[in-house]
Amino acid sequence: MDDVSKREEILSAFPKASAEALTAELQDEERLIWVAQPSAKSLVRYASSYFIFGIPVLALFMVLFVAALVKDMMLLSVLPVPMVFVGISISLAPLRLAQQGKKVIYALTSDRLILYLGNRGGGVKTIGLHQIVSIRRTQADAPVADLLIQTEYESKESSTHLPFPVRFPDSALIGIENPQDVHLMIEKQIHTSR
Repeated sequence: MDDVSKREEILSAFPKASAEALTAELQDEERLIWVAQPSAKSLVRYASSYFIFGIPVLALFMVLFVAALVKDMMLLSVLPVPMVFVGISISLAPLRLAQQGKKVIYALTSDRLILYLGNRGGGVKTIGLHQIVSIRRTQADAPVADLLIQTEYESKESSTHLPFPVRFPDSALIGIENPQDVHLMIEKQIHTSR
């Protein structure tokens, strides 16, 4: 089986738009070694802090809204309405992140690491294997963890903190299953390519 048909077979398990974007990014001579998507459970874990913060914000402004209505203060009753929508938006962050995660694909090739971060502004991030200075796992022995990648062009390791609005860090593989194996695979490919 040639490399192109092997690629197509591997990528057929992923969403069509994401797989096509990754295929367009690959060069003819590149060998596809590993492809994965973030674990859905780990994505919800990241966004849970937003959910925990969003519920009290929502409750606070709902109380203010109701209190203003009860006291017949129509002008003040309108002020908390935008904040209620903010609270709802923050509370829905886990769902948005899970939806975004379905479009993300991570790939290791013979020459580089490719992070396709979805079609809504995330685009494609490419990290040449020669650029990688270090790789760190967030949880050493966990079945699902993050791989934080430091390149020679960055001053410090990327963070897994997800600022609002929710998005993926550029130099991290979030929610990777079997992170020890993936870490070793990347390290091996780095040494092979040098």
